[in-house]
Amino acid sequence: MSFFVLGLPRSRTAWLANFLTYDGHFCYHEAVNGCSSVGEYREKIANCGDSTTNVLMFDYEREFPDSKIVIIHSDINRSIEFGERVFKADMTELMGRSNERLSTINGLHIMFEDINERLGDIWRYLFGVDMDKKRAEFLTSLNVQIKDVFDIDADAIKKLNKEVSLCHS
Repeated sequence: MSFFVLGLPRSRTAWLANFLTYDGHFCYHEAVNGCSSVGEYREKIANCGDSTTNVLMFDYEREFPDSKIVIIHSDINRSIEFGERVFKADMTELMGRSNERLSTINGLHIMFEDINERLGDIWRYLFGVDMDKKRAEFLTSLNVQIKDVFDIDADAIKKLNKEVSLCHS
């Protein structure tokens, strides 16, 4: 069964994809990239998750009726500013429609500001078991953020890779 984490850009979907990839679970970030059809996307994420900002691309409830969905609600202005900076276009209408769509989706609704405190709820909702609190605390302390689509914090990635290596040794 697939699962989804949906939110506007800059709502920690990339971070949540990393958090949810653990203990036999895998979560893509923007898995639709590289897919040329809904069928290809469905095949790619079979038994995996996708943490994505592509809210308007699919009717997730119709296309993936047995999937669990977590919806992150964040400040629309941050998303509009990010979109304008990256795409050099007015993103107000697109982000407004996306934000409206998010509010109509059935699933676990989480406020952006509450993500850290609700990690256990997210994990239990998606997987039905308790999360690894030590790993959650570690990932939270990293505060990994993609500042720009072309500006990744290399030191944070190295630190995360080192921790992942330690967990698997």
